[in-house]
This record gives sequence, C-alpha cells and structure tokens, in this order.
Amino acid sequence: MLQAGLFDFKRQYCQYAEYHNDKTNQAIHTVFVPTLLFTAYAMVATYNPSVMWAVAAGYSTYYTILQPVIGGSAGVLVMLGAAGAHALALNGEAWLGVNPLTVALGVHALSWIAQFYGHGVHERRAPALLDNLLQAVVLAPFFVWSHAIFDLGFMPKLHKELQDETDKRVAAFKAKK
Repeated sequence: MLQAGLFDFKRQYCQYAEYHNDKTNQAIHTVFVPTLLFTAYAMVATYNPSVMWAVAAGYSTYYTILQPVIGGSAGVLVMLGAAGAHALALNGEAWLGVNPLTVALGVHALSWIAQFYGHGVHERRAPALLDNLLQAVVLAPFFVWSHAIFDLGFMPKLHKELQDETDKRVAAFKAKK
C-alpha cells in the first residue's frame, strides 16, 4: 500500500528541505546531485540501457505527478540526462580514451564524498538518506530543480509557503539538540 504522503508535494519537499537548509550544502547538492544521477544512469546504461530508461521514465512520471510544473520540467531534464548518460555509455571509450564505466564510477564516488562533506561540515546534520534512503535518492534531483526554480524567482508564493514550513521543521530539530 502506498503511503498517503507519497504524492504530497509539500510534505515531500519539506521533509527533504529540512536536511538541506545550509546555503553551502545546497550549492554542493546543486552540483553533485545531478552528477550522481547522470553517473548512475551511465553505469546502468553500460550494462542494460532498458533499465536506465525505465528508471528515468519512472522518475519523470513521479516528478510530474508530484508537482506538474516543476516536476514536468524536471522530467524533461531527467530524460535529457539519461540520453547523455546513454551516449556516454555507448561512446565514452572513443570520446575519453578510457572505459566510461570507470569514469562514471570514479565521479560517482567523488560526488558521494562531496555530499557527505556538505552534510557533516556545513549542514551539521546527518543526510536524509540515513532516515529514508528511497526518499533521498528519488527526491534529491527533484529538490535541486525545485530549489533552482525558486531561486530564479518563479512561484514565489509556493516557495514562501514551503520555506516557512521548512523553517518550522528545522527549528524543531534544533530545539531537540
């Protein structure tokens, strides 16, 4: 049975955002979350492109259901990233002169290190994946894109509503410490 909040945009956004309140950590995530998704797609596409495309389609569909405007545009970016990752898997050796799987694996590992650095040093809070791995892995790209949309000044009323709720959650977390 699906959780009632699985398709609740506000709930999902705020649960993720409360773990990503520090500006430096947000910047790290802005760079390395898309990198993680791209390299994961490239690694999977090396072995089974059909699985990669199915996962990309699943992410895109979920994001669009969760929030049609932000999610629909994120879905387009997810599919473009999947196309690039597939191209890397097919042509990476010719382009880079090394096995694309090796490159993707190395960049993927460095990206995870950057994520943990951001949480440990700047956020000073364990990553969301320690509480809910699936939510963190699936929602991270969506959150990064949502944040970019808000930072560009789009949907200010929605952004304020979400930020107010996130601020309450962060304050409650800090009060427990």
